[in-house]
Amino acid sequence: MNRLLNIVKNNRLIAFVVAYVLFISLYLVLRTSAAPGTINIELEEQTLSSNAQVISDAQAAGNSAVQFTSGQNNDPKPPSVGRTKIPVYDTAWEAPVAMTLSEADEYFRKLSENGFTGSWMSYFNHVYGGLGAGNKISGSPVGNPSKLNDQYAADFRKVLDIADKYDQKVGIVAIWAVKFVCDGTVNSGNSQTLGRQFAEKFGDHPAVAHWVMGGDNFDCFNAGAHKHIWANLVKGLREGGATQKIGWHTPPRPEFYDDFKDESWVDFIAAETGHCVDAGGTKSRLQQAVNGNSKPVWAGEMRYENIRPTFCGGPPPPSGANEVLADVKAAVEAGVEAIVYGHNERWQWGKSLNGGSGRGGSAAVGSVGAAGEKLMMEFLAP
Repeated sequence: MNRLLNIVKNNRLIAFVVAYVLFISLYLVLRTSAAPGTINIELEEQTLSSNAQVISDAQAAGNSAVQFTSGQNNDPKPPSVGRTKIPVYDTAWEAPVAMTLSEADEYFRKLSENGFTGSWMSYFNHVYGGLGAGNKISGSPVGNPSKLNDQYAADFRKVLDIADKYDQKVGIVAIWAVKFVCDGTVNSGNSQTLGRQFAEKFGDHPAVAHWVMGGDNFDCFNAGAHKHIWANLVKGLREGGATQKIGWHTPPRPEFYDDFKDESWVDFIAAETGHCVDAGGTKSRLQQAVNGNSKPVWAGEMRYENIRPTFCGGPPPPSGANEVLADVKAAVEAGVEAIVYGHNERWQWGKSLNGGSGRGGSAAVGSVGAAGEKLMMEFLAP
């Protein structure tokens, strides 16, 4: 002990290190007594109980090598957000009705491991039977715009909890317009009530990043006739306390990209380029959207990986790994601020549409980490 004191006395640097360690130790002790909880002090390679070794390490390094970290968060979330140059969301439109909780856990874990920011999900399914379809978690149907089913909502909060566990964000697609606005399910009489319910049930959840209005509504598209429906829905969200940003998901035709750009409630434009154009068409369309908007533009929906669409009016362009990468490069060159990626197994959660396998959730979850997705993430790595 005397030898240690002599070393400290004859070396100002080491004396400073020891004084600093003792000061921080006293501070943490007092802090712990004021607010009960376990606070761990970790050294770079040693703990405070080995003071002589700390001094030796500091002397060898020529500076203080002591680091302090809090041990209160013993199970930190995986650092997924910010792992790409721009945010990248996956597409799982049908997941709220079609996934089980175990699939949700595996899905969000794998998204996090593969660098995604999160996922877009449609609260009302549009290929699993609509309002009357029971979900895979409890068998509960979604309800209707005037009265959402409480159990279905509780089940979806469990999905959001799992997303939050893996530090994944969710963009909630409020209504898939091509189905529920076109057929009158959501209208001027109930959209504000629907928005208020969404806010009350999910607006406080930390996993919810934003809300997405629109959705493939070109089949019955009439901007002037429908704008009030969306404005009322957003009004309900705000009345219910939801503060997240609002995106507008366009139809996949450039002539519709600017229709909602001047709406005060729209925070960003998610321009859909669709599944029937190649990378050149993708870049041209996204550049038009970027040049025509003062608001941020996202690549809202490009070719899904491995999709074989039957609606292109002719042979569709290929959609393999190289095509996915080409679309992503085109989107970045066009100046988008985020990308919404899609895989043909995941958007429909394992159904057999447009070349899907029909093997359900196992196929959906198993597709995370597909070849094109990996190329995309490598290209977007910081």
